[in-house]
Amino acid sequence: MLPNIGRNGTLSEQAYQILKKRIIDSTFLPGQLLTEEMLAEQLGISRTPIRAALKQLEHDGLVALRSGRGVEVARVSLRDVQEWFECRLALEPFAAKLAAIRRQPEQMARLGELIADQDRARQDGEYVRYVELDHDFHVALASLAGNSRLVEMIDRLNVQVQRFLILSQTLYQSSLAALSEHESIRAAVELGKPEAAASFMEQHIREVLSRISRGTILD
Repeated sequence: MLPNIGRNGTLSEQAYQILKKRIIDSTFLPGQLLTEEMLAEQLGISRTPIRAALKQLEHDGLVALRSGRGVEVARVSLRDVQEWFECRLALEPFAAKLAAIRRQPEQMARLGELIADQDRARQDGEYVRYVELDHDFHVALASLAGNSRLVEMIDRLNVQVQRFLILSQTLYQSSLAALSEHESIRAAVELGKPEAAASFMEQHIREVLSRISRGTILD
């Protein structure tokens, strides 16, 4: 059962955030059919804000419209994953490089906090929380680059990757290695070393893709 809508933000925005989270954390599975009627009943609101939320989720690539049947939660293939990572390799090393050039000292604490929180989630066996914090780290680092459009693109890519990592559980055994890679990136950014930051980010993304290729069960 989904939580009832509260009073913060518009109904469509709240519905969007709730449904997005349920898709990402695999409460709603790939291929599952969702209807406006079902979701409106679960959230206790009318179909109009549900319809707006579903349109936004379609724009995000998280659902696909099925004429006369509602929407289907987007399926994920290895080809999708490979394409997401190709885009990440084009964007995130550049973002790390800019972050090392443009970051302000007071902005660095957030990255360290996210790494520490992610390590606690790892130790506690909270894999979903670990992956959520992984997404937050990459978006927070991108935000230091001072380019809002770059942040938006990286955020959208990492939402898709986050969903896949939760669904497949492929990085559970390598979570400590990924944390070490995050720390190398953070340190290079803090020290103002753009080339090193870009290199560490590229290595990290390639390593994650390699781990996925070895561990995934998707076709």
